[in-house]
Amino acid sequence: MLKTDKYDISLSICRITVMFFIVLCHLLPKIGFGVLGTVFDVGVPMFLLLSGYLYGGRWGGGTNKWRFLAASWIKICIPMYLWLAAIVYMYCLDKDFSVLKSIPVFLLNLQGSNWVADFVNVPVISDMGILWFFTVIMLCYAMHPVMARLAVKVEKKLWFLLPLFVVVLAAGFVGIHLNYFYIYLLGFIAGRRSLEVMKGNQIFFIGFLAIVLQMVRIAARYFIDGSFLYQHVVVFIAHTGLAASLMLIIRYFVKKNQFYRFLKKHIGQVIYMDRLSVYVYIVHYSFLKGILATDKITGNASVWIPTFLLMTFVTAMALKTLSESLIKKCNHFS
Repeated sequence: MLKTDKYDISLSICRITVMFFIVLCHLLPKIGFGVLGTVFDVGVPMFLLLSGYLYGGRWGGGTNKWRFLAASWIKICIPMYLWLAAIVYMYCLDKDFSVLKSIPVFLLNLQGSNWVADFVNVPVISDMGILWFFTVIMLCYAMHPVMARLAVKVEKKLWFLLPLFVVVLAAGFVGIHLNYFYIYLLGFIAGRRSLEVMKGNQIFFIGFLAIVLQMVRIAARYFIDGSFLYQHVVVFIAHTGLAASLMLIIRYFVKKNQFYRFLKKHIGQVIYMDRLSVYVYIVHYSFLKGILATDKITGNASVWIPTFLLMTFVTAMALKTLSESLIKKCNHFS
């Protein structure tokens, strides 16, 4: 079984932050703030670090891998299947039946396979292309035994991370993207240790370093954008560094007495928003750029943006309610 830990409210705040970052990353370019949108494009590495950190501390030698994978598949894929049914239905009403060929891809959770290997080409519904991450995270879960062995090696010899990074770069040359698994591994390694809350001066330095990394990335974008060096080294280091920095900064402020007491008083709302975050992730893109895009109603941003936010959160809440009921039933029979 997975080892159980005391609830860490800072992880919930991190996941909620990731949710807003992802929404902003997609919303800002649509309203003319493309460069600012790239600053918030840190949701994926942050969530990979968070997930790795969470399971790195829980994964033990006695863990039933197959039961864990089955439970993870149910938790991830049931909401996706429900939203897939809704989106396919909307396209069919619009007499666009081309989406039907994408159904097997999503049922098998293969919609993100081309994000792992460039030579893979699968039909994906544009509204739900953002769910490529579900393919990646399931692969990360499947690699937990490997992650555990690599973590042991790194704990003994920290420099072992360097040749692993070289492997990631080499794979990138042939169109295989292992960077997601490397980030997950970093979180997995950190999760095996009990991280202390940092002091104020340390947090200041980390925040300053994260800003510098982003400035370097933005500057590099104007000179070497599209190059292998930019995509696989500069962006990787900048985004991973920012993701790790944000986790540490959030943890620092959450653990401060006054803020911590405030959050503890509202623990129910925090947990709800934490659990809602994945559903917001699933549905928001359809209301932003998909068949349900709210700017189709009116081009007035002061109208379609609030409508987008309202529809996203209301739909996410409905999807959460329905999904959790089905997940509970599936887990009961599994």
